[in-house]
Amino acid sequence: MLVFWIVVASILATILALNFIPGEKKLETRISELYAVQDPQFLRTISHLLGPPLVAGNQVQELINGDGSVKMDDDLLKLMEDAGVELHKYHPLHWYHLARANNRTHRKLLVIDGTVGFTGGVGIADNWLGDAQNADHWRDSHFRIEGPAVAHMQAAFLDNWMKTSG
Repeated sequence: MLVFWIVVASILATILALNFIPGEKKLETRISELYAVQDPQFLRTISHLLGPPLVAGNQVQELINGDGSVKMDDDLLKLMEDAGVELHKYHPLHWYHLARANNRTHRKLLVIDGTVGFTGGVGIADNWLGDAQNADHWRDSHFRIEGPAVAHMQAAFLDNWMKTSG
């Protein structure tokens, strides 16, 4: 019986220790400021550092404090799955992945036919209905985008999709 408890304690200790292994590496080297913000080279450099290049030719419409909808609960997810939507949760939180608790995505993307994209706050609770005029109302900003940037939004989604669905 003692051997059983030693094995159980060892397994629990291993799982706990794995949760304290650091995740992604942090940037440790300060990047030199070689260009002024107005310099065209600054835009090219920052574009490469951030990932997808900054591209011209986009139309952006700012959407402020729109009506929220109902909360996305399990019943709505089930309704979507029953209608044929393939759903995957990105890094769902489990007790054995405590160190990964903040290694989730907060991307809120909607891409329609690769031509129109939406991104931003997308608050879908009653708290988002106001204009932040008091403590009960939160401010929300969202954006409707058309143009080359939509392809980059779709690529960001596909990155998460591939990591989740394989």
